[in-house]
Amino acid sequence: MFIEEPVLPEHNEALRDIATHTATPIATGERMYSRWDFKSLFEDGYVDIIQHYLSHACGINEVKNIASMAEAYDVAVAPHCPLGPIALAACLQVDATSHSVFI
Repeated sequence: MFIEEPVLPEHNEALRDIATHTATPIATGERMYSRWDFKSLFEDGYVDIIQHYLSHACGINEVKNIASMAEAYDVAVAPHCPLGPIALAACLQVDATSHSVFI
């Protein structure tokens, strides 16, 4: 469905090379925690899907901010949520109110 986290965030500049060699969507963001971490990623335009952890990214409000930024850059959102039922409930709330949720 997509290439998941092909490089660590410290090497996001390599996403350009990966994107030029594949037609498969690229997903990243598991190790990014605030909207400021995502800002340059969105501006560069080499990612198709962001996958942030709601429990690690400063909670529902920050994740909603990140999802809104993603929507402005036409990037889909696929939140990661393997941390239990409370995190899942919070993730479902974000999913229900974000227009760019992919999965």
